[in-house]
Amino acid sequence: MILLSGFLWGCSQEIVVTDACLSACDVQAVELADGESEVADEGVDVGFDSLWDTASDAGDGAGLDLGSDAAVDGPVDAPQDVPGESELNVFFTSPSQGNTVEAGVALEVVVLAADLVYGPEALEIRLSTEEEGELALMTPDFAGWAQASVVLSQAGWQVLRAVVKNPAGEEFEAKLDLGVCTFGQPETFDAGLVDPQWQTFGDAYFDNEGWLEMTGNEQGRQGAIFNTGEKVNPGDIEVSFKIWTGGGINSGADGFAMSVINVATAWDLEQVIENANSGGCLGYGVSGPCGPMQLDAFHIEFDTWENTGDPNQDPTSLNHIAVTLNGDPSNHHLWESQFMEDSQWHDILVKIDGQNVTVFFDGNLVIQGDLPAFQFHGGFLGFSGTTGWATNFHRFDDLWVKQSCDVP
Repeated sequence: MILLSGFLWGCSQEIVVTDACLSACDVQAVELADGESEVADEGVDVGFDSLWDTASDAGDGAGLDLGSDAAVDGPVDAPQDVPGESELNVFFTSPSQGNTVEAGVALEVVVLAADLVYGPEALEIRLSTEEEGELALMTPDFAGWAQASVVLSQAGWQVLRAVVKNPAGEEFEAKLDLGVCTFGQPETFDAGLVDPQWQTFGDAYFDNEGWLEMTGNEQGRQGAIFNTGEKVNPGDIEVSFKIWTGGGINSGADGFAMSVINVATAWDLEQVIENANSGGCLGYGVSGPCGPMQLDAFHIEFDTWENTGDPNQDPTSLNHIAVTLNGDPSNHHLWESQFMEDSQWHDILVKIDGQNVTVFFDGNLVIQGDLPAFQFHGGFLGFSGTTGWATNFHRFDDLWVKQSCDVP
């Protein structure tokens, strides 16, 4: 508020003019002289008598109306911040609509939330699906971002929901379709539940305890069991299974192997198995020192006997795991010593990624390397094993081939 002062007939008078009025009129100067008042603003003239009469009529402290919308008695309260209607929003930034995630594998979910009334940190976000229930409760950061790691366990298509809620209880929902895929289930070889596509050869058999046995603990044995009804596809692959060996005589022998043999038909596979040699050839050797056949095949062998040219040659006198190719047990492309004859189950994981092969034994990396010019062509998958003068049990169980993650 501004006080305009002047002298009238020798007496001091004050005229109260509000700030709003001055601003509206753009008053630049007020001069009081000889009973007249002039307000200079682009030709706007106001007579002093009129100003004085208005001020006198209103009384002390009254506002002087110079064209403003209203004169206000007393102090004017500042406008209060009154929350308006809230406008919530939330949307997914990761994963994308229609993505596929493997069942049981952690998935990182990122959302962005906003509200025109409340700050992001006052909001809460719940992630859920109808099949899995509530998965996570999140609070956005100061910029509105929220992130959580969730696991979806039920295979199939699911709708992931993000519901944001503000302190007023208002909610907004975003939805995202996700495919939850699986690599099938392990083949457990439980008694009475064996897939009829699996065929036995030689001395191998399905043990009533629920595993595959290649030889039994007898001398001079050779056996194999292959899936003759379904081929493994070409390309990258993971194969996991369990092995058990030991309990034999004469320090134990000879060993066993997992093979993937690329032939056209089950009849062709039978010809390969019938021509495979015993002893150090481990029931899969048909080329190199073990025979004249030309073969496209991939093998992981578990050798428990040192062969020194009878007929093939091993790189060590110790138990070892080796990657061999094309039916030739003498050519150890990748190998590592590993004791196995302890009559215990051990977990094996084999990964083929292009030309790179890795092998894990009980979760420990034992082999990793590239095979120049190698291409995995798939084929019939199975197991083989042999004994000689020395013996062992040679068992396999819980085979799981991971190659295509499919959404049911």
